[in-house]
Parts: sequence; structure tokens; C-alpha cells
Amino acid sequence: MIINENMKAVIVKLQNTVVDVNFVSPYFVNEVANNMGRDLTSEQVVYISDHIPYIDFQGFKTHID
Repeated sequence: MIINENMKAVIVKLQNTVVDVNFVSPYFVNEVANNMGRDLTSEQVVYISDHIPYIDFQGFKTHID
């Protein structure tokens, strides 16, 4: 999935606020996105929830398999 700017903003927010990203639920991801005013599809929310422990924006990659 290609990570767009809305997804990146939510991921960075989660990584900077959540103590352990291994336990981030889709519901929580959706709440954070809504609070930030970022519109994400349900597919994007689930993708973030499933993959956030493996996403690192050092040398930001726009595509993660």
C-alpha cells in the first residue's frame, strides 16, 4: 500500500504518543485520525493498525509491502 500524507501524519502522531505501538487497535487509529481532521479509509486504518510496529520514517519510504 502506498502511504499518503494523511496516513503518514497519523502514523507519526501515534509513534510519538503511544507507549507501545504493538497494541494499537483500528478503533484507536480511527479516533486519532478523526481528532487530527485526517480522513482515512477503513482499509488505511486497518493497514496502519497492522503495520505500525514495522513502519519507520527514517529515509521515508512511500511503499511498504
